[in-house]
Amino acid sequence: MKTNTNAAALLVEATREQNEAVCLVGRTHDNALIEWLLLSPKIRQQLSEKLRDIEVTVFPKETPGLATLRSDPEFRRILSKGLKLNRGDQGAKGNSRPFKGTPYDVVSILTNVTLAEGESIKPYRGLAIELDFGDAN
Repeated sequence: MKTNTNAAALLVEATREQNEAVCLVGRTHDNALIEWLLLSPKIRQQLSEKLRDIEVTVFPKETPGLATLRSDPEFRRILSKGLKLNRGDQGAKGNSRPFKGTPYDVVSILTNVTLAEGESIKPYRGLAIELDFGDAN
């Protein structure tokens, strides 16, 4: 997540071998590529617990913001439905925003960026999800 100082803070981590997330890939009726990131119930629960335990002053001042959405049941429901991923539209920054233009626009999915804890992540939304597709990207 992004802190109030725009620094990266690790909340939850999982490796490929743990099978805690899956990326579904398909095509629309117009043959356009579509991808969805699905997080396991275990990862979503860990994320909810970590967010709930963080002091409100640690969250970045954004609208919409994680400080408010962390306890919103609707936000947890939409996370459980999956996160639309647009690797082709991300540009050099590798930033996909699955909820852009909605009241839940707090998520950035990063696919060609490696974050280090404490590193500045100012351009990204409050909840940054880093994915490593390895050679598949």
